[in-house]
Amino acid sequence: MDFHDTEVQRIGRDLENYVAKRFAEATGFKVRRSNFMYRSMKYPFMIADVDRLLVGEEAGLECKTANAFQAEQWKNGHVPLHYLMQVFHYMAVTGFKVWYLAVLILGQEFKYVKITWKEEMIRKLVQIEERFWTQHVLTGILPSPDDSEAFTKLWSNITEP
Repeated sequence: MDFHDTEVQRIGRDLENYVAKRFAEATGFKVRRSNFMYRSMKYPFMIADVDRLLVGEEAGLECKTANAFQAEQWKNGHVPLHYLMQVFHYMAVTGFKVWYLAVLILGQEFKYVKITWKEEMIRKLVQIEERFWTQHVLTGILPSPDDSEAFTKLWSNITEP
């Protein structure tokens, strides 16, 4: 299968550095690229490719961009669930108790949130990921269809010649 970035993915990747700079300006923290793929020592099936680490802190930074239509998802300190799960995953892999999530809402605003370790949430996430790893990745058995657009797209890519 040959994967190519969509324009949205390309824009997000290209603007990641800008978001990191804005975060540093807004908070006073220094950030640096990590340039490593991390693997959990405790849960070796868990890996992470983090955007930035905070210099002198045991904390990370995830950089996001959103279009104006997605702005509502970020209102009143709300964080979209899939981004929150991504950050908890990174925390589980690295062991860091703090992670920041910064978002540039194109044409509207820049904001960031501090996310702290939630033991129960991370424990459940590790269980779900371990179950997926053992039941699907190691066995090569696809999960049951869930009628989502993502699954339908994946299935059509697998079944088409």
